Amino acid sequence: MFSHSRKSIRRFLAQIQQSSQDKALPSTYENETGTVADMLSNPYESSVQEVLKMQNFDSEVSDCEGGVDLSLFKVLVAEDNVINQKIIEKMLQKMDVRCKIVNNGAEALEALRNDYFDMVLMDYYMPQMSGFEVAALIRASQERFAAIPLIACSAVMLDEDIVASREAGMNDYLLKPVTFEQLHGKIRKWAERIYAALSVLDTTSLDKIRIFDDRHQTLLRSLYQIYSENTQDEIYQLRDLIQDGTQDLIRKKAHMLKSSAAQLGAFRFEKYCILMEHEENLDGERAKKLFIGLSAEYEKSRMRFSEYCQKLSQISNVLM
Repeated sequence: MFSHSRKSIRRFLAQIQQSSQDKALPSTYENETGTVADMLSNPYESSVQEVLKMQNFDSEVSDCEGGVDLSLFKVLVAEDNVINQKIIEKMLQKMDVRCKIVNNGAEALEALRNDYFDMVLMDYYMPQMSGFEVAALIRASQERFAAIPLIACSAVMLDEDIVASREAGMNDYLLKPVTFEQLHGKIRKWAERIYAALSVLDTTSLDKIRIFDDRHQTLLRSLYQIYSENTQDEIYQLRDLIQDGTQDLIRKKAHMLKSSAAQLGAFRFEKYCILMEHEENLDGERAKKLFIGLSAEYEKSRMRFSEYCQKLSQISNVLM
């Protein structure tokens, strides 16, 4: 077991904070009427709006228990004990949660840089680099994962350990041996928070674009037209690629769509694009399921974009 005194913990945190004092952290994580096969077999000209009629995506994406669909989330597990690795992996698989297992803190940091995860389940006491040290490095970084939810996991969590983990940036903790019910509760809790924090359309992203626009909103209007027409065409092309089963081209198309979604603040749409781009087992059924969600979130963001432009036009007419 690797122990750290409160004094040594604070010294380490101070060193991390000093090395990154000029860096800014990202914001914190703030029933079917038709089948997927039916939708995918529709003519090319069919509107994405039909997806919304077939799937009740005006409500939250949910699983059979009424909560958020856990298959949309991927967990990084940093655990050096092989037995614990296998047990946790099986538990997550039973929840339909995607996961990746790494053996230590260094591997955890590498995995975060090379893949997309929604949360990290991290052993508190690991060789070479403890969980709290990894947490401090993550929080002090300027990487896209700097605000990812971190759940400490240990057989012993003394009061001072809990305080130290919080100081390092941990969000939650689990005691070993981990039961399925406890793990399921933690995963669902953070999954729901993450999904709720994702905007259909973050208007602050559009507000930043408006800085470069004229009083007639020429730029925003042109972007909306591109988003309504070109992006929808790209989604139709993605559907055709899914029908053909060409995984490499599917991933490339999802990557292109992800870029547009992120730029405009359509973060739920972006979430599905990321899932499709980085899904390790992108078989036909998984690709079809993600396409349903991707199409629905795109359509909702497009409608919000339209409403945003209409409100700006009304304001502009009043001021003129």
